[in-house]
Amino acid sequence: MHILIPLLAVLDTLVLVYFLVYIVVNLGLLVISAARVKKSIQIAQLFRRRDVQAEEKTFAPLISLLVPAYNEEVTIVESVRSLMKLNYPRYEIVMINDGSKDTTVDVLKKAFKMVRSDIHYDPHLGTMPVRGFYRTTMELPGQVVRMVLIDKENGGKADAINVGINASQGTYLASMDADSLMVEEALHLAVQPILDNPNGIVACGGQIALTNGCTVKDGKIVDVRMPKPWISRFQVVEYMRSFTQSRTALSELDAVLILSGVFALFQRDLLIAVGGFLSSHSRSKIVHEYCGAGQDTVCEDMEVVVRMRRYLIEHNLPGRIEFLPYATSWTEAPEIYEHLGKQRSRWYRGLLEVL
Repeated sequence: MHILIPLLAVLDTLVLVYFLVYIVVNLGLLVISAARVKKSIQIAQLFRRRDVQAEEKTFAPLISLLVPAYNEEVTIVESVRSLMKLNYPRYEIVMINDGSKDTTVDVLKKAFKMVRSDIHYDPHLGTMPVRGFYRTTMELPGQVVRMVLIDKENGGKADAINVGINASQGTYLASMDADSLMVEEALHLAVQPILDNPNGIVACGGQIALTNGCTVKDGKIVDVRMPKPWISRFQVVEYMRSFTQSRTALSELDAVLILSGVFALFQRDLLIAVGGFLSSHSRSKIVHEYCGAGQDTVCEDMEVVVRMRRYLIEHNLPGRIEFLPYATSWTEAPEIYEHLGKQRSRWYRGLLEVL
């Protein structure tokens, strides 16, 4: 009993010190992010006052939107249609069916009049076998320069994105979830830091907002409201703290180590140089050197950013990873505790794998 009292006192002190450090660090991040948000709003206001249409059409890089899909027959068509309405001068849409067991391929072929066709494909990155290539025969909006569909054997999201990288033609690649909704100005917002510093920014991501409680129509958010379930409300606050405070501040300190898989923009050449997204099917020497042969992860969005960081440092190359303090896309948060538990378990398993 006499021994337990000093141990409990030490434990109390450690807990108190931990929370004090935690509070101080978060207050510091809050101050930094507040300054960053204010600066970003001022820059955005100045940007709106000048005519940038001619400048965008001249200098805006071609962006490839990579849309991996697995058993998405219900939502994939509306998601792709929403992508066709983005406000950006020129981009392509590359859909990758990751061995779906439902009719994802059939609904895409029917909705977008897709026919089997050869397309330009450079197998820079090792992947599961590709079963077929398709291109659309329908008339596309002026800003969409190409729309293709790749049907491949199942290998996971990272493997599907790597197939999209092999088939893409853009200078920058945007990875995303098949069920996410991008805001109309998402590509314009994400590419602006790159236009301002073309040799310095290698990747860019933005804040993710939650669709829970909102009204979605034709792939757009038409009414923003707070969700009714408390499990969703707590996640709204959590996402605001995590993105608006922490990642915004870390971006200002050039210390971002993760860009959300919901939407992120990457320099294509650098992605290929580091071996693409981590997949057990990769043949890249860099991936084998950094991660080991046959390795996989459940958090490919964090792993690829950490590997890019390491590659830039070891090769003494310039490159910032930028985070935008405003929403570029929307996604739905789990409203069932079991699903939330599985999501968080995957996040922390991925963190341990990357570390």
